[in-house]
Amino acid sequence: MKSVSISRHAASELLEKISGARIGLLGDACLDFYWEADMRRSRISLETPKYPLPVVRERAYPGGAGNVANCVATIGAREVRLITLIGKDWRSAMLLDLLKSLGINTDGIILSPSRVTPGYCKVLQKGISDVVYEDPRIDFENYSSPSASEEEAVLEALDEVAKQVDVLIVEDQFLYGCVTDRVRARLAELSSLLPVIVDSRDRGSQFENVILKPNELEAAVHLGMSPEPKTIERFEAIARKISLRMNKPVIVTLGDAGSLWLDRADGEIVHAHPQKILPPFDIVGAGDAFLSAFACAMAAGANGGESAALGNIAASIAIKKIGVTGTASPKEILGAAQP
Repeated sequence: MKSVSISRHAASELLEKISGARIGLLGDACLDFYWEADMRRSRISLETPKYPLPVVRERAYPGGAGNVANCVATIGAREVRLITLIGKDWRSAMLLDLLKSLGINTDGIILSPSRVTPGYCKVLQKGISDVVYEDPRIDFENYSSPSASEEEAVLEALDEVAKQVDVLIVEDQFLYGCVTDRVRARLAELSSLLPVIVDSRDRGSQFENVILKPNELEAAVHLGMSPEPKTIERFEAIARKISLRMNKPVIVTLGDAGSLWLDRADGEIVHAHPQKILPPFDIVGAGDAFLSAFACAMAAGANGGESAALGNIAASIAIKKIGVTGTASPKEILGAAQP
């Protein structure tokens, strides 16, 4: 097994090349809300025997595929073109405004009155102490598949974007999202024309002929196996099986153990070393930061090992940003890279 890391000088050269990269992104975008309530301001309601949640601060960010797009834009790619299917509601208006403010191309975003714009609303309560308590999340999500016309609109946008980018990322998150069976079939066809890198929460085994990027749990589930024991040798074997099935390279992220890249099923495994991170940290968004940096590096001509090493650095930066799905800028990456 070959080990790889990336120096600050090499990272600087790669980031310069990334500034010319064009990235396409297909996936399930949503809106992440944070509502911060100061319970010291709460007074019992006159109508009900309950204390309301006085919101003193509200924050909103692109989530899901929207966060991956944000990560790609932040790392400095020349262009990121997002394809997604959302509703015509107050959340879609906010999401579009946020994406446009980040410089993300939204021409491929399809608005449909029959769809719900997904949203995750997180209520954070604070009282006299500094401890912050998180309430159960309030979710907005679709519970039916896209219609035939909505699916056709996604396919048309996908074909158009594929002509204009160097790499295509797929963020498959929702059970009833925009990545349908027909879309998966089209992605398998497009993978002969450009790299297609897929991050799928539950359906990795339903894709064909693409570069999968599962984490250790998703990789094991892909093959119907337990994620334990979590050893490099065991996941080397898992990566080989996935690559053989896909007939494509595979990248498996292993959290604090780094990541594994396999160019072909009978090839040499490359282990990209993890970054050393001290607490506190929040792992939310680590996969998005890794995926974006990895895809941008590949679009810039880096090999899989170098791309994985850059992805590890980006993920290590994102998890240090508490209470938000973090991104990694070129300046932050250079600051975290080894001399």
